[in-house]
Amino acid sequence: MAMKNPYEDEKDLSEIRVSPTICWAGIIFFLLVCCVPPIFRNFTAEKTAAVIFKNKSKLPFTQHLRAAEKTIEDAPFTIPPRKALQKLATSILQEGNSKTIIGKGGFLFLRPGVEALTGTGPIQPPPLGPASDPSLKKAHGPAPAIKQFAADLKERGIRLLLVPIPIKPTIYPEKIADLTAPLTHPDAAAFYADLDIEILDLTDAFIAAKNHRQVYLKQDTHWTPETMQVAAKVVAAELAEFKGDTEYTLTSVKRSHIGDLVKKLEIEEHFKEEEVTLQVVSGKTRDTKSPILLLGDSFVNIFGDPAIGFGDGSEDRINAGFAEHLAAALKRPIDVIAKNGDASTGVRQDFGKRPDNEVRAKKAVIWLIAARDLFYPPKLAAENNVSWSNVSWSSHSKEETQETPGILTIEATLKRAAAYADPSQVVYPSSTYETEWETSEGEVYRVKLWAFKKSKRVPTGKLEIGKTYRLKLVPEETVPAAASAQSASLEGDPYFGDTYFSELVE
Repeated sequence: MAMKNPYEDEKDLSEIRVSPTICWAGIIFFLLVCCVPPIFRNFTAEKTAAVIFKNKSKLPFTQHLRAAEKTIEDAPFTIPPRKALQKLATSILQEGNSKTIIGKGGFLFLRPGVEALTGTGPIQPPPLGPASDPSLKKAHGPAPAIKQFAADLKERGIRLLLVPIPIKPTIYPEKIADLTAPLTHPDAAAFYADLDIEILDLTDAFIAAKNHRQVYLKQDTHWTPETMQVAAKVVAAELAEFKGDTEYTLTSVKRSHIGDLVKKLEIEEHFKEEEVTLQVVSGKTRDTKSPILLLGDSFVNIFGDPAIGFGDGSEDRINAGFAEHLAAALKRPIDVIAKNGDASTGVRQDFGKRPDNEVRAKKAVIWLIAARDLFYPPKLAAENNVSWSNVSWSSHSKEETQETPGILTIEATLKRAAAYADPSQVVYPSSTYETEWETSEGEVYRVKLWAFKKSKRVPTGKLEIGKTYRLKLVPEETVPAAASAQSASLEGDPYFGDTYFSELVE
């Protein structure tokens, strides 16, 4: 029997009276706050393609609205209030944001990384309802792509060594919650067993190292230089049959960096830079003709690429990263393809675009990848630019005497452009994106451009489809900063021609 409400006859007799003048003043103020900034931005940004009322690129309506939204997000007026609110949340409540978790003892954590280890994972993806993004229903998990890649390499006589890097929450769970055991995904063991390939798990080595040194940077997603060197030696031990006799010299240098997780909080002025000692490797450590190829992401680049930290103010490579220390441990130069945030598919596809004879000359491929990328559920993977596609392999060979493409200046019309990630939603500060151009003579060029640098969109990331520009093209491999940056690729049939890079478009 349902209970009767004993207070149903009581009425709330309190009243709140507000004069019409105050009501209208509040309404007008609210509308001004909502409408004036984007309208002002729209009518004053003459050179910006993504404005609300000006669809110069003739994009579909939904794409145009997304482009307009991105333009407003970049507006200077959005920064001060965002910083003020984040400062209050961090200093008073110890709260981070959508990318950064505030841990104990000054440790910061990548929120998507923690969610990857505590979510549904690659074996049992979450159910998708009718309101889910249709693209997520077509997303492929990592297992089929990894198995196919291993089979493709085996057919070419190449050994594959997969090295999933345990991420910070795995080694320091006690800095997030009252946990004592390493934080790993519950399906990790079953997933690795199902792959049925050679896997080198570094978790035990990192836990052992934790007793003697700090394993991960406090304010960054990446390992410390000392941990990286431990990993390089462990990997080199697995490849002992490939050791050479080249001796390298190591020089210690002090460097500091604020950390990528602090950058995502957007309150850098409230943190101190974290200082490390790097071991700079002198000598030739990279050689495209080496029988050993290293595939990787920012864990390979963190102490080599100055764009993501620990540089000296110049754009010169630091030569203190994983690739350099692996070469020193193996006592021989190695071949390297490493792109920040693109170890899942991008680096494999770049390898597949190489001439067939160069691919088959490899004897071993070391695939270094952050373990979180393997366990992202579809939605989280899409938000973090992690995709799993099979590799299309080039069938043509390259003669030893064949020249690399030179520098060109062209006038061409922009036909297609890859959709790139929102700089505020990714860890890495720089990204390129692939574009397709056609000259008046009908020649077609594939060109990579900067989408954003230092987490801000740049002019080359705001070009209009259908408009003609003048570009100075250089071979992509001649721009190391672009070669290691995160990149967005065009969809469609695989492209095996020359890909250029352009720093400036007029």
